[in-house]
Amino acid sequence: MKGLLFTNLYLVYRVILVYTLIGIGLTVLYLKLTGGAYVVFSAITLCLVITIPVWEILKVEAQSGYNKYLLTLPVSRKNIIQSYYLVYFLILVIGVILFIGILGTYSLFSEFSMDLSLFQTIAFTILSMLTLGGIIFPLIFILGEEKSDFILLVSLLFMGLVVNSLRLSVDYLIEQIPLLKLNLNPLKHVPLIFLLIGICIFLLSFYISLFIYRKKEF
Repeated sequence: MKGLLFTNLYLVYRVILVYTLIGIGLTVLYLKLTGGAYVVFSAITLCLVITIPVWEILKVEAQSGYNKYLLTLPVSRKNIIQSYYLVYFLILVIGVILFIGILGTYSLFSEFSMDLSLFQTIAFTILSMLTLGGIIFPLIFILGEEKSDFILLVSLLFMGLVVNSLRLSVDYLIEQIPLLKLNLNPLKHVPLIFLLIGICIFLLSFYISLFIYRKKEF
């Protein structure tokens, strides 16, 4: 497993560095232009940009034939799929940490202040990115790695519909009488619900991708 992770990262580590710099630049520019408004878009932009190289990993492996060579190694197809999902998750975590650092630095030189609402922003960003990854991976394994750019664009639109529907549904549910009795604090409990939903979507996607990959003939 470690070997697969290191190999995947080595294939595109230069691309990851470049996209990370681009993502940081775009985030800083967006924060400056908006004055810290709509922080969630800044977070999603950064995480989206730095995770793009993950799809390049799949594309490079397909073009070089390495994806077929992998099947001759003493690793299971489950390990192969796990390595892709773990790389995506690790880069997402890096993106979140970078964003918190950028936002903290920005708050030192502006009137923007970090409060509990940041927790909800981060949770919604993670939900969005886990949903995006959860959509893209199965589609790539079905339609082919060469169509990853098109799949990314379509998945972005679908992800927007899904996460906004989930956000509205969660907001609606916590206002209903049965849940009102629990005295849930939206700033504390809603982010946890977002994280739980995102993890469930990502795990479901993993098992779907694994099923597809096991049936796939190279």
